[in-house]
Parts: sequence; C-alpha cells; structure tokens
Amino acid sequence: MHRLRSFAARILNIFRRSRIEADLNEQLDAHRELIKADLVSRGMNPSEADLAARRAVGNQQLVREFSRDEMLHRWIDSSVRDIRVAIRCLVRMPAFTIAVVFHARPRNRCQYRHLFDR
Repeated sequence: MHRLRSFAARILNIFRRSRIEADLNEQLDAHRELIKADLVSRGMNPSEADLAARRAVGNQQLVREFSRDEMLHRWIDSSVRDIRVAIRCLVRMPAFTIAVVFHARPRNRCQYRHLFDR
C-alpha cells in the first residue's frame, strides 16, 4: 500500500512542479541559514559563515536534482517535458507540422481506403 501511495504522490507531483520547486528552494535556503546562524553564534564572521554554510550544503543545483528524482519519477517527468516541447515546436511551425503529418501518413492506402472514399 505504501508503494502505491508513493507512486500516486509522484505522479501528482508532476502537475505541482512550481509549488514543489518553491518548497525545495525554501527548504535549502532555510537549511543554509540555520548553518550560517550556528557558525555566527560560534564566533565566525557573517560573510565567512555564509561561505562556509554554502560549502556545507554543497552544490545546490545537484541537491535539487537529487531531490526532484526522489519526488518524481524521472522518466515520466522527462516524457512530459518532451511532449510539451514537441507541441510548442509544432504550434510555432505549422508548415513543418503539415509536412510531417503528410509524410507520416500510411503509404498503403488500400488498408485505409474506407477513410478516403466518401
């Protein structure tokens, strides 16, 4: 049951991407600020504490990617992105879309004759 619930949550997270990104950024910032406050309370200069906190957290982009992988199924996320890009490209270039559709039509019309005979 836990796996099913986890899978459903990951599917729903695809549609809540902006909120998840904002929450993740907020959590990373809060974590960095807590480390910085701890270092300043120990007597470190605030600018040095900020640099040390950034080093302690690590590469934030990499942390975000790992967190996204945990919250989303990677293949579903990439498929949704690919479909969005494809639709945008096809809408921007209608002549290309028409050429692709006509090129991809079935070569053997005998199978689909009932569709064309009206």
